[in-house]
Amino acid sequence: MSPSPSLSVLSSRAGSIASLHDRIMFTPGSEEAIERLKTWEEKLRRTEAIRMEREALLAEMGVAMREDGGTVGVFSPKKTPHLVNLNEDPLMSECLLYYIKDGVTRVGRVGASSRQDIVLSGHFIKDEHCTFTSSTGPTGEAVVLEPCEDAETYVNGKRVTEATVLRSGNRIILGKSHVFRFNHPEQARAERERTPCAETPVEPVDWAFAQRELLDKQGIDMKQEMEQRLHELEEQYRKEREEANQLLEQQRLDYESKLEALQKQVDRCYPDPAEEEEEPEEEVQWTEKETELAVWGFRKWRSYQFTSLRDLLWGNAIFLKEANAISVELKKKVRKCIDRSPP
Repeated sequence: MSPSPSLSVLSSRAGSIASLHDRIMFTPGSEEAIERLKTWEEKLRRTEAIRMEREALLAEMGVAMREDGGTVGVFSPKKTPHLVNLNEDPLMSECLLYYIKDGVTRVGRVGASSRQDIVLSGHFIKDEHCTFTSSTGPTGEAVVLEPCEDAETYVNGKRVTEATVLRSGNRIILGKSHVFRFNHPEQARAERERTPCAETPVEPVDWAFAQRELLDKQGIDMKQEMEQRLHELEEQYRKEREEANQLLEQQRLDYESKLEALQKQVDRCYPDPAEEEEEPEEEVQWTEKETELAVWGFRKWRSYQFTSLRDLLWGNAIFLKEANAISVELKKKVRKCIDRSPP
């Protein structure tokens, strides 16, 4: 860890205080001033001790500091056990880091009755979901995960309902959507020292790995599940298609039967004249008066048979006249008339 931003300033101030001390020693009535200098020296020592302790704590937590006091960045802690998030989007994975402090670290919702150290949200997160207990034993520091009652908590794909000792690299799923990887730097360092030639796992331990592990431990084969679901959908589609065809066929038969019934009804009400037997017409004998009346009626019919045509011609004559007037106004050498020649 680099020195504090004020280390050089403190050193210069300490030198100034020493020179002042030498000058004050030979000044009359300097006892009070010497006491004040001692007080300042004590404050400087305490401030330096606090600074060193703060920098050591930040370094353990994974926070790097510049000489001017600014934060350089955050890196993985060297001693403190912690959780890192795993996300379906690789760019969002390992962006969140939760420290597991000494003692009990509580995980729950923001509205819990007691204060929660790690606050999560979601439909399957309880107000008090679980606790992480960090303690130091004969074998070193150990972290124990203990879920609360009815809280969905999974370790390496297996649901746990009682206290479970965690190992570095364990996958932890809280609820349905919060996926973490547990990291214990000291455990990982000790494991590497015991097995220095350990092979690197072929498959990365990411969100997809944790989800497949969860499904495998629950006895769910994704490929088989998808094939079964596809088969169920095909079977459902086949049944629905058969039902639709049967319904259409039934409707077709109903319509055909209704059409046949209507056709029979029409045939009964309006029989075909061609099918009726033609009865011979009897010759009617007219009297002289009836003959004269028939001749008079025929003459009247012949006189008035073109009456409707005449009315139609008179009605259209108005439009014909207007068309001729427009033709004259537009200086068109066109004259319209009614052609009474036979077709």
